[in-house]
Amino acid sequence: MAPPPTPAQAAALLQQLPLNSPIIEIFLNGLYTCLFIFSIGTVWIAPKKNRRRELWMAIMLILYSCATIHSAVAWQAIMAAFQNHGTSPALLTALTHPNLQLKILALVASFLSFLLADMIMVWRCWTVWGRSWLVVVFPILAAIGGTVCAGLGLAGQIAVASNPNSTSALRLAPLIRFSTPFLSLSFAVTLYTTGLIVWRIAYVQRCTAKRGIKNVSSDVAPVLEILIESSALYAASLFVFVVLLAMKSPKQNYLQNIHAQIAGIAPTLLILRISAGRARRDQEWTSPSSGLQFASTAETTATGGEGSNPDSGSDGYTSGPSSNSLNKVQPAEIDVDPE
Repeated sequence: MAPPPTPAQAAALLQQLPLNSPIIEIFLNGLYTCLFIFSIGTVWIAPKKNRRRELWMAIMLILYSCATIHSAVAWQAIMAAFQNHGTSPALLTALTHPNLQLKILALVASFLSFLLADMIMVWRCWTVWGRSWLVVVFPILAAIGGTVCAGLGLAGQIAVASNPNSTSALRLAPLIRFSTPFLSLSFAVTLYTTGLIVWRIAYVQRCTAKRGIKNVSSDVAPVLEILIESSALYAASLFVFVVLLAMKSPKQNYLQNIHAQIAGIAPTLLILRISAGRARRDQEWTSPSSGLQFASTAETTATGGEGSNPDSGSDGYTSGPSSNSLNKVQPAEIDVDPE
């Protein structure tokens, strides 16, 4: 057994520990708290006919709870170490070997938030691609595999934390290594879905701009639409975290704590955008180059506005009734007056 470090050695090792990472995570959790309160209020005052209101609120509550638990455990560990050991050499051991039960709680919270964020990204990819199951076969399989790996990794962690010297703990300890495949599969799901969502949004934006159609349901900047819809913030933080983890960099703890908060912030921003009515309608994702439905027949008739429908035999759009009314007559019966 190695002798305990001297005070000088302990002080030198303490300077290498990322002691600021819990502070950064607490700061991000404070920003997340403001976003969570605003998002819950926005979803709550949304029209009651929205069938997904309760689901959105439950998802945001789970994500926020997981992020808050992770930040609270990280902060409690560092505060307890300083309060119990002060400046003694034992402080180094207390910081590098925190309470295993609390560590397991933080791991469960982070794994749950990662899995939920991945499922939301898969769902959004399925939505923007016109609800095509063929597009999301790979991320669904990868998410299922990641869930299995996360469960095995947690089983190993819990067994070791419960009784590290028992026979069952020694038998289940190798399962801890399944945490790495879980992160790899989560990373693959994130890159795949983010790339497809970005490509689809760019394609839809180009089609609507080429047709000269104003998207009344998404009046924000196109770049902001891409960043929020694709959860690019989540993908970027996960990418940096995986790279630092592969390099075994001591700075990986910073990204681990930051990503635990981003895993809740990015999906919450997406849900807020959808609930606030800033996201595109499902019809716009289904056929971006023809037959986009931006208004109902009743709205077009009442306001006297112009609808958009593809002209038979041409690629252009002309003024006329809304696309909903065109579905009720044959193309030969449409009489479109030129502007």
